[in-house]
Amino acid sequence: MASMPKGTVSKERFVDVDFEVVKEPWNKYQLDDNAILKVKLVLTLLRRKELLRPDGSVEKIVGFSFDSQNVTTVQSVPESLKGSPSTESYDPKQLESSIVQDDIGYTTLAEEWNEYLDETGEKVRMKTTVGRVARTSKFDKHGNPVYLVSSHGIADIKVRKPS
Repeated sequence: MASMPKGTVSKERFVDVDFEVVKEPWNKYQLDDNAILKVKLVLTLLRRKELLRPDGSVEKIVGFSFDSQNVTTVQSVPESLKGSPSTESYDPKQLESSIVQDDIGYTTLAEEWNEYLDETGEKVRMKTTVGRVARTSKFDKHGNPVYLVSSHGIADIKVRKPS
C-alpha cells in the first residue's frame, strides 16, 4: 500500500442527494382538551457523507444529514376553546409568554414513518414524534387556539448491499 504524503489528511464532506417522496403521512394526536393535533414532517434536503481522499478518490460513508420542517395544525377544536379569529403571526417568544395550559396530555392516533428513496435507491425513513404540547391564548384565522408543539425527529437509513 502506498503511503500518503506526511500532513495529508482525508476530508469528510456532505453532498446533496436527490430523493423521491414515497410517503409523508400526517401523524395524529387526540389532545386531552379534545382537539386533534396533526403533525407532518416534510424532508427538504438530504445530504450524504463522503470521504475525500488525498488522492482525489471519494469513498461513500454510511451517513446522512437532512433538513426538514414540521407542519402542524389542529382540527375538531371544541367550541369552548375557540376565540376571535386573528391573522397575526406570532414568534416563539410571544407564544411561550401566552401559554394558558402547558403539558397537555395526548393519545397517539397515528404515528407513521415517512419514506423516501434517494437517487441510488437507498431507503430513508424518518418520523417525527410529539413531546410537549401547550395551548396559548392566541388564535388563528379560524378562531382555533394556537398550540406550541415540541417534537423531535428520528431517522432510519436502509443501505443497499452492493450487487
